[in-house]
Amino acid sequence: MGASTSTTIIEIICIDKSILVLRDGGANMVKGMRLAELPDLSCTAHTLQLIINEGLSSQRAVLDIIAILKSCATHFGHSVLAKQRLRTIQEELGVQKHNIIQAIPTHWNSTLHMLQRMYEQRRALNVYAGEHGHISCLSATQWDIVCNLTDTLVPIEDVTMEMSNSGSSAACIIPRVSVLKLMLQEEGPSSGGIKTLCKTMLDSLTKRFSKTEETKIIGLATFLDPRYKACACLCV
Repeated sequence: MGASTSTTIIEIICIDKSILVLRDGGANMVKGMRLAELPDLSCTAHTLQLIINEGLSSQRAVLDIIAILKSCATHFGHSVLAKQRLRTIQEELGVQKHNIIQAIPTHWNSTLHMLQRMYEQRRALNVYAGEHGHISCLSATQWDIVCNLTDTLVPIEDVTMEMSNSGSSAACIIPRVSVLKLMLQEEGPSSGGIKTLCKTMLDSLTKRFSKTEETKIIGLATFLDPRYKACACLCV
């Protein structure tokens, strides 16, 4: 994307004045905004997606568990008979009659939702695996990792959703990033590499948002937002 191309696009859609262009973190988008000399800001939700995926990818045990559960979800997603048999097992065991959730690569929290649903259905899945053998079953240690991992990710999802709702703005970035840092610094479970996973996410968060408080438009937005007037901020 060159400067002339960007200018032409802006003229075509009749934008008289560009205040800020929200973009993802792709190198081509960054370069395009520089060439077009347009004020820009990286999408915080996209950046958080990268940070959390880095954390999940840092631990082989976690990656193995996610791969097994994705394969399991694919099995039930492709077979009506498998779904029907699982529903029967759910009824027999008295567990919630919920469908299995598949993770979507572009939405990190879909992995969290898959883990939560699989943990809820672990008894039914164990019975199904024992009867049919079409899916791999997690060990007791791996289920413990799933439990610890979901407990770690749920508060992070809450912050992510707060930053992604319709009432969010650039003013939310500094306060929410500060909250995430505090969460990731808390002492959590050390089993299954969860502590290392949190440190990986914290390091990535610190690196990717290192210049946030120095960004004038973000600092100004936070300063002017009445929701944060009582909060202690580093920006001035």
